[in-house]
Amino acid sequence: MKEYELLWQGPFLIYGRDSDTIYDRPVARGQGIYLWTIEHNDSFMVDYVGETGHSFAQRTKEHIQAYLSGEYRILDPDLFVTGIKKYIWEGLWRKERRYKISKFIDRQMELLPVIHKLLMSYRLFVAPFKTKEKRSRKRIESALVQHIKSSSREAAEFYDDVSKYEWSRWEEEEELLVRIKSPVSIIGLPKEMKI
Repeated sequence: MKEYELLWQGPFLIYGRDSDTIYDRPVARGQGIYLWTIEHNDSFMVDYVGETGHSFAQRTKEHIQAYLSGEYRILDPDLFVTGIKKYIWEGLWRKERRYKISKFIDRQMELLPVIHKLLMSYRLFVAPFKTKEKRSRKRIESALVQHIKSSSREAAEFYDDVSKYEWSRWEEEEELLVRIKSPVSIIGLPKEMKI
């Protein structure tokens, strides 16, 4: 059985003007698993789980670019920080919306301040670890999502509802033991997973 340890570091700002952003930290050059969260009742609630074989800084920059280009859906940031999701832009990433760029351009001046406020509300956690096996990162990412979604109704309803994670263990694959440590409470994260 292969063992991994996820030592969460954060929370970091995704965007900001001070030293709390991910970009100003040595860990920004790392790779591994990351969480986009919001503060919620003395804890953090997960909106998105991701993995990267590139640096956390590069992957975070790619997410920000997707928001600024209209690719990603945009939430009402005032409701979002209370745990309520209301989309004010449905994004361009879905097949039926890919060619609605003119609608985004028409609303860009309205949406840019909203995107700014939304990005300011996120708190990023990263768990750096190196592996040449992208599949192991994907399996860990998928298992974390499953744990979060099954931990409570609140966590399941809050989690990003369109992300697809289907990276369970193949019969011939070695089982992974993942131990998880965090400096703060993150809703839905287990202390250990066998996947």
